[in-house]
Amino acid sequence: ITGSFESALRESSQVLAVQGQVLPSTLETVALCADISTDGSGIAQVCGESAIPRTHGRILRVTLRPEKPSAYPGAIQAILAADLVVIGPGSLYTSILPNLLVPQILEALKATQAIRVFVCNVATEPGETDGYTAQAHIQALERHVGGGVVDRILVNAHLPKGAPIVEDTTCEWVRPEGIVSDDPRVVAAHLTNDECDGYHDSDRLAETLIGLPLATG
Repeated sequence: ITGSFESALRESSQVLAVQGQVLPSTLETVALCADISTDGSGIAQVCGESAIPRTHGRILRVTLRPEKPSAYPGAIQAILAADLVVIGPGSLYTSILPNLLVPQILEALKATQAIRVFVCNVATEPGETDGYTAQAHIQALERHVGGGVVDRILVNAHLPKGAPIVEDTTCEWVRPEGIVSDDPRVVAAHLTNDECDGYHDSDRLAETLIGLPLATG
């Protein structure tokens, strides 16, 4: 209707009364592809955000086609001007990593003076992070974009009774063992929603983010 994706974001934000701005990582048409290790079939390459989690196997790597789309200038400016950059929560391979694979977005993240925080999911996601611990999430992130991208890592330290999660038996709570004691960047806190299994509590998450120490050393 508006003639461009950029205009559509602005118009939809007004209609939905969004507080703040919604900025795309890129305005180019980009396809998300994944190398997936499948039982007995070697490695399959699957393209399409919705097709990736439906492919039974272990995701080894995700890539963009084209590999180096140009970043949206407004997104770069926002990252460089920010005091705090929060990465996540969300689908690790199909929502979070694709944005970081845009080269200029990653460059901006490395250059910004903001505190950069990765919010680890509280629950695994079927077809993407089955069996993942918090440490596995970080390893996947750094395997794709390298180190030096995040200053803090928020990990849920409260595992409600009754795991695995009742609503979906293929989901499990993301366990914090190992990374909490081994990685000095980690901040462990009670981040779960007590009334909705498998989700962050937005107030707890916001309070934890606001309370983070400003120093990155």
